[in-house]
Amino acid sequence: MREYRLGIVVTIFAYVFAGGALVGAYFALKAALAASSQTSGLTFHLIVAACIGVAIYMVKEIQISKFIIAVDRISLVSVIYKRSLALDEIKGWREGKDELHIIPKNDSLKKIRVTTYFKNSDEIREFLGTNYPNLDAADAQAEEDEILNDEAFGADPEERGIRLEQARKAARYTEWFGWGVAAWLFFYPTPYTLCLSAGILYPLLAIAVCFRYRGLIRGEGNKNEKHPSVMGSFIVVSLMLAFRCMKDINTLDYGFGWFLMAIIAVVVFVMYEFSTSRFKFKNKNELVTVFLFPIFTFAYGYGAVTMVNAVGDRSAPTQYQTEVIAKRISNGKSTSYYLELRRWGDLKEDEEISVTRLMYDDTAIGDGMMISQYPGLLGMSWIVVD
Repeated sequence: MREYRLGIVVTIFAYVFAGGALVGAYFALKAALAASSQTSGLTFHLIVAACIGVAIYMVKEIQISKFIIAVDRISLVSVIYKRSLALDEIKGWREGKDELHIIPKNDSLKKIRVTTYFKNSDEIREFLGTNYPNLDAADAQAEEDEILNDEAFGADPEERGIRLEQARKAARYTEWFGWGVAAWLFFYPTPYTLCLSAGILYPLLAIAVCFRYRGLIRGEGNKNEKHPSVMGSFIVVSLMLAFRCMKDINTLDYGFGWFLMAIIAVVVFVMYEFSTSRFKFKNKNELVTVFLFPIFTFAYGYGAVTMVNAVGDRSAPTQYQTEVIAKRISNGKSTSYYLELRRWGDLKEDEEISVTRLMYDDTAIGDGMMISQYPGLLGMSWIVVD
């Protein structure tokens, strides 16, 4: 019988985390004793109990958690549960991120997920690889065989193999270009119009590549598939385009623009699906794609409509004088700076706008501001702050 325990790095992390939870419990207890009301005192006592519970759980998990390879079965033991499979009940295994998934033959049995943070986890992988099939590799081989036997992709297996390799190269180069456009949009969008134009054109280029190798480039992608995909870069460029427009362009009234964005989102989604899966959903990943992907095509529609409306507007602005009445900073994955301006013109409410850090630092509450308001190429009014 072989027994595997969690490695030293995880053990140290767990004990440090448990110690942090106990420190949190100490300060929560002090706050509970100093609480001015019964309700707040009860809340802090609950926090104390939760912190102590987390600390106990982390310590016990390190002490109890183990994976066992016995003569006739494998077992995974943790604080919460114990799961076991007889050796002849195992169908095969798959490899995920920091996990090995042991799959049973019978669907009524639950799979066992073994973390690779167990000490000597390579021995577990070797045991599985020696005695059971890697189901990811088997699926990938079956998928490639299906492509090579499909006459739609060529006259013979050799021609189909060449066509598949061409699709992989095209998808790979398209992905690299897309990630470059995304980085350009995020880090240094100069020259500005060219950068945003690349952001608008890239998803259309990705769809064109998918149409060129229709049936060989899939809508969704994972590391085990033989079909290539451009979904990752498509999503990131769409999000970066929306991010750039939200950060740089202060649109006052979207109005009809929302309808245009929705139309573009639907059209791009349909084009993408027709160029990849043709709405033939063979697995759960493709079903997830059909439900989530419209979010990203709407982000693309938002960025495209907002950018065209502002950058394509060559009309003369109407200028207004206003003043700063509030300031705030939003901290997330990136830091954004906002000024709240007193309403001007025909606005019914005060308006909050996004500005650069330099303008934020140089502006004080009560300072005057000159607003240049444009009608927008697509009828969505937008402003520039001087």
